[in-house]
Amino acid sequence: MTKKRSGRAEFRQVDLKHLPGERCQVTVKLGRRLGSSIDQTYVGKAECEWSPMGELRCAAAASLKALEQSFQCRDGTFSVQDLKTVESFDGPAVLVAILARYTNVPQRLVGFCEVTEDPRAAAAKAALNGTNRYVWYHFEAGG
Repeated sequence: MTKKRSGRAEFRQVDLKHLPGERCQVTVKLGRRLGSSIDQTYVGKAECEWSPMGELRCAAAASLKALEQSFQCRDGTFSVQDLKTVESFDGPAVLVAILARYTNVPQRLVGFCEVTEDPRAAAAKAALNGTNRYVWYHFEAGG
């Protein structure tokens, strides 16, 4: 019998690797509690052309790939549609538009995270912020 996964995916780490040809790879690690004592880590990777904004898009995409892995999304996928840095009340923030598909039905989601230290971490967290309720409804609650 398969144990139902529970617990929200939490951001753990983001790493940037510069690649040849003005490209970069971002790796994001997420964690989830699968029971009272089991803590599982999921890794997502994304590559893109290097630029400051490219790093942020890559971090958001890698976060979504790790999220898909953590919930074993066979009927659902996520993709970054747009990403912007904006000024919020007290400083910079990342705003990300996500296209979610579940059983071939598209839905647009939006995530937001203030930049406290690392903009790449904020982009990864913004992607999680945009998907939390959607993931809970479709993959946890059985919506």
